[in-house]
Amino acid sequence: MIEMSLQPSTRRFSSRPVESLAALAAVREAFVEWLAGVTTSEDRVEDLSVVISELGANAVRGTPDGAEPASVSAWVEDGLLVLEVTNRVEEITVPDADWDFEDPLRTGGRGLLLVSAFVDDVHVDVEDDVLIIRCTTRL
Repeated sequence: MIEMSLQPSTRRFSSRPVESLAALAAVREAFVEWLAGVTTSEDRVEDLSVVISELGANAVRGTPDGAEPASVSAWVEDGLLVLEVTNRVEEITVPDADWDFEDPLRTGGRGLLLVSAFVDDVHVDVEDDVLIIRCTTRL
C-alpha cells in the first residue's frame, strides 16, 4: 500500500532518462512515490502508473538505436498534473489519433487510446526529431 501524504514542496518530477524497459520500472516507481506527495487519491496514482508505463514503453521501443534515451517528466500547474514523455524518432510522424477498431486482433497501436482513458487531455507533437506526448489531468 502506498502511503499518501500531500507535500507541496514536491511539485516537479524532474526529467528522468528511460534507456530500457528495465529502467522504466525504476522511473515508474520514482514517479509513483512522487505522485503520493502530490495527490491523496490512490486511484489517480494507479491510473497514472498505467499511463507512464504505456507511454514510457512506447518511447523506449520507438527510440532509434544510438539515440539519446527517452525521458519522462511531470509537474503540477494550476491544479493539473502534466506528464510529458519524449523520445527521438527517425520518422517525423505524429501518431494517428483516429482509433482503428476495424482489426480487434491487431497488435499494438492502441497506446494513446488506453492513455486517453486515464487522463483529461493527450497532446502529441513533433519538434525537430523529438516526439513529445503531453498528458494533463485534474488532481
